[in-house]
Amino acid sequence: MTRLYQAAVAIAPFVLVLLLLRSCSRGAGDGWRAELAGFEDDLKLVLDRSDLIVVAPDEQLGLDVGEEVLAFRGLLIEDYGSLLGRGSDRRVVVGIFSDLDRLQAFASERFRRDARSVGAFHDPQRGALFLARGAPIGVLRHEVVHLVVSESRGIPGQFSPWLSEGLAQVFERYDPRGDPPQEPGPPLEPSALAVVPAGPMDVARLVHLDDYAEFVDRHGERNYAEAALLVGFCMQRRPLEVFETYLASERSRTGNHAEAFRSLYQYEEAPFRRDFSTYVDAWRGAVRAVLKGS
Repeated sequence: MTRLYQAAVAIAPFVLVLLLLRSCSRGAGDGWRAELAGFEDDLKLVLDRSDLIVVAPDEQLGLDVGEEVLAFRGLLIEDYGSLLGRGSDRRVVVGIFSDLDRLQAFASERFRRDARSVGAFHDPQRGALFLARGAPIGVLRHEVVHLVVSESRGIPGQFSPWLSEGLAQVFERYDPRGDPPQEPGPPLEPSALAVVPAGPMDVARLVHLDDYAEFVDRHGERNYAEAALLVGFCMQRRPLEVFETYLASERSRTGNHAEAFRSLYQYEEAPFRRDFSTYVDAWRGAVRAVLKGS
């Protein structure tokens, strides 16, 4: 009996720590639900685990979206961790609203500005992403890419706008589990044909555009489409190791990023311009094929 008592005393502190950690974990989930419920009363705490918190309008939606977020995050890190980074061991928080209006009201409060153009967003400081019910799978993937990249940097700040958004867009199509599997690549959105000017793309304009607000607000649709094309080209038509070298220079936050890109890719020279034009033309053909088939 004495030995049993001594063993119980010895393990008691460890049991207490585990109970406290579990209590704190559950408290975090309740805190998230309370925060989001300020914009939608009926949201539920669907999952509160050590790796995932999900707040959603209904349980099945929350389970499906939460597990998809973890699965896609795992694929990104396993297959493209050397490029995108490996995230962090912090748990992921997923907040889902019933509709876009509630999501945008929440975003407006967080950003302290009008967020009626927001379709989804992530918060790298808190390891969270937010979207509305019915958001396309590409939107979910887009935000997961942003989250992995942001957490992997390990320092404040963000990539150049074209790089950040281009990376997120090319992985919207990424689905190695699909039938057939889908590799990363520029989205085949028919609307993009109208916003990408004919003729050679002005790469210098894009890589020198370092103000995020200007990237989004001034010729935003064109900037997004061209960023996806440039990132797709760097990944698919040039050695991936070169692109990884460029991303390392952006992560270092030293030097002139635009000059580093010019030095690595020599985008003003004939080989780059020729190959990139061929790549863009092939993309245009693929988009037209989607239009014809719809």
